[in-house]
Formats: sequence, C-alpha cells, structure tokens
Amino acid sequence: MINSPAVNEDDHSNSFTALIPTLVGDNGVNYRAFRKTLRPRFLVVWLQLGFIFAALGATLFVLWHIPNQVFVSLASGIAGAFVIGVTMMVLSNFAHEAAHYNLAPSRFWNDLLANALIGAITGTAMDAYRPVHMDHHRYLGTVRDPENNYWRPLSYGLIAKSLLGITMLKMVLARFTNQNRGGGKKQVSVTVAAGFVLHAVVLYAALSRRHYALAGAWITAFAVVWPLCLTLRQILEHRAPHAAGDLAYYATVDHGALTRMFSSDHLVGPIFGAAGFNRHLLHHWDPQVSYTRLADLEMFLRRTNANEILSARDTTYTKAFRLLNGDSACSSPRSV
Repeated sequence: MINSPAVNEDDHSNSFTALIPTLVGDNGVNYRAFRKTLRPRFLVVWLQLGFIFAALGATLFVLWHIPNQVFVSLASGIAGAFVIGVTMMVLSNFAHEAAHYNLAPSRFWNDLLANALIGAITGTAMDAYRPVHMDHHRYLGTVRDPENNYWRPLSYGLIAKSLLGITMLKMVLARFTNQNRGGGKKQVSVTVAAGFVLHAVVLYAALSRRHYALAGAWITAFAVVWPLCLTLRQILEHRAPHAAGDLAYYATVDHGALTRMFSSDHLVGPIFGAAGFNRHLLHHWDPQVSYTRLADLEMFLRRTNANEILSARDTTYTKAFRLLNGDSACSSPRSV
C-alpha cells in the first residue's frame, strides 16, 4: 500500500489510545479518571431534538399556506428546500449520535427512538448503520473507510453533481451497499418502509391540495440540499489541505487520517457543527463520549499536552472551506 503524503503530522485521529497514558490535567487528574465523570445529558439531547422537529414543523406549516402563485411558490420553495435539507443534515448528526448509543440510557430505547423519529425520515436504520460507522472510526484515512466523502475534492463539479441529483443517487446506492454489509435487514426493511410511507404521504398531501411550493421544497431538499450538505460536512472534517486525487485515486491509495476542530463562525458553525460535530477530533479520539460532554472534555484536554495537537487542528468551517478551495491566505497551521 502506498501511503499518501497528504497528512504530515499525526493528530491521533485513529490512534488516541497511544496518547491516553500521557494525559494528566493541571490538577493531577489523569484522563481515565476524568473520563468516568462524563455522563451523557439526555435532557439536553431531547430539548435540542424537540427544537429541530419544531423548526421542521414550522417550515412545513408555512409552505402549506403559501399562495399558489408562480413566483411566490418558486421563491418559497427554494427557501424551504434549503431549510428542510439543512434540517435533515442536522438530524443525520443526531442519527450519528444514536449510533454511539447516546440518545437514551437504554440501548433498546436508543435504537427504537432513533429509527422511529430520525430513521423514518432519513432512511437510517441503526442496526445497519452502526457497524458501518464503526468501520469509519476503525479505518479512517485508509482505502477501507466506508464513509469516504472526504475522498472527493471540493470543486464546482461536486456542486453540479448535487444539483443534478447524482450525489443523492450515489448516496442511496452506498447506503444500501453499506446496510447489507452491516446487517439488520429486518430493521432496515421496517425503517425504509416507514420512510416510504412518510414521504408518500407528504407529497400526496401537498400535490393533491396544489401546495406546489411544499412538494418542490420537499423533493429538492432530499434530492439536492441534504446530500450536498452531508458530503460538504465530511470533506471539511477530514480532507487534507494538500490532498491530491479523487474517489478513484483514494480507492487504491490511503488518504491519511486527519480530523478538524471547528470554532463557531456565525450561523455556519452551529448548523454544521450540531450534535458535537464542531469538536469532531474529540469525537474520533473518544467516540463514546456524548456530544453533550465534549465541551467539558475539551476543557480538560486543553490543560494537558494534547492542547498542542488541538490547536494545530483549530479552524472554522468558513476557513476550512476557503483552504480546501485553494485560498492560500488560510494555509496557516491553525487552518488545517
């Protein structure tokens, strides 16, 4: 296997266990002792999920009442597609949290709630998604990583493929392939069937009542906006700034493991970084820590010798986008 020169310094994205023995806070507490205090805050999780579903419901309500006029419907449909698509990406972030059993104290309820409330909308069944996502952690940066959107370069071609629905088709094919790898076929069948019924009901209700803005927004959100946001988010999280090549290249050559930390920049950070994705390096270091405790984990690690590694990966989503899009002004170490 040829190793890619894209990553020049090790941030322990997939080798954190080697760093753990050296992590001692300024109060003398070691990492393992501190880690035991990081219990999930499930109330926070469900308050945030409740807000997300409320926002989605409010968007559908507004689109339902939009006057059936060409320009009004077109403008509101575009705006609605953006809001719904971004909301789906945020829900996908919470599906990811469910894959690590961090939605509810009981694993049974964790999966049941995740499949019923999120999987029925996004088509993500926990039994199938979880083993695939664990392989992402295990094989990050290698040709064996099944969640490999970061192999794609950030380009106008990526946006064009998303607008044409090609990204969505590839995502669906990859999801079915990965779900067959992961197992849980019964759960997948139930989740997919529930999703089919949900989407059919929404579209039938909208079209039968001539709410074309709602129907168009729903279709565009799932066919264009959501896949583009998912792909873009993972590229910003893991693609090396000097990576060369694309999907075909990195199917045979290791990209190298790299993960970023994101400070909040206006509305972009809270949206792309929802459910702890703004501290993505910490998640790859210790995947089972609830996103509700990543801020506490960062505070501890900033007082250890891990601070230098974290500082080298500090950036914002805006800076990372500009860097990967070829903006040399963002090529400082704090923007990798």
